[in-house]
Amino acid sequence: MNDLFGEVPTPPTPHKKGNPMVTTYGRGPEEYRCKHCQHFIDRRDKYFKCSYRGNTNSPATDHRANWPTCSKFEGDGSKT
Repeated sequence: MNDLFGEVPTPPTPHKKGNPMVTTYGRGPEEYRCKHCQHFIDRRDKYFKCSYRGNTNSPATDHRANWPTCSKFEGDGSKT
């Protein structure tokens, strides 16, 4: 299907290979996961987001709890 300009739109690339924040900012502490970070947002126990990635209200910015942390990691020190 073509868009208004006659071009075929490219679908967004899903991030199935890992944390896109690690690609952008580099690795964080190895012993923690995103779920331990203060920037990790739990939406109704179903959708997870990262405050640095933003929220598009779509799966495009969904974030996995067990992804390795990026260098923007800020945690409280607990791994519960």
